[in-house]
Amino acid sequence: MVEYTALFGLLIAAFTSATIWPGSSEVVLVLLLSAGHEKWLLFFVATIGNVAGGITTFFLGLGLRQVSHNPTIGRLIHRFGAIMLFFSWVPILGDLICLMAGWLKLNFLFCVLAMTIGKALRYCWIIWLYQSLGL
Repeated sequence: MVEYTALFGLLIAAFTSATIWPGSSEVVLVLLLSAGHEKWLLFFVATIGNVAGGITTFFLGLGLRQVSHNPTIGRLIHRFGAIMLFFSWVPILGDLICLMAGWLKLNFLFCVLAMTIGKALRYCWIIWLYQSLGL
């Protein structure tokens, strides 16, 4: 049985990894996989925590509309819209994309959808890589 404290730790690590706070959910995920925890449960907890962190950053962007933004990222997000949130999993850049999406008041539901797909695919890839390497 998966310990709830391990799942909570993964949830917090995934959440902070998607916010302006530093975090490394990938390391926690791999450690829990190596401890024999159920991969799909870990996948869902990590994805939910990471998307919740991305949504938090999105809302920070809504609240910080007066803050100057990176014009390159702003142009890309204006041009491609919420689909840019597919790349919200990219370290540092992803946080900025989520922040800018909120700042630009992009469609919240589409942003969450794109964010969820991108983040879920990243965790699937990490689990697949872990299993492929036979760790």
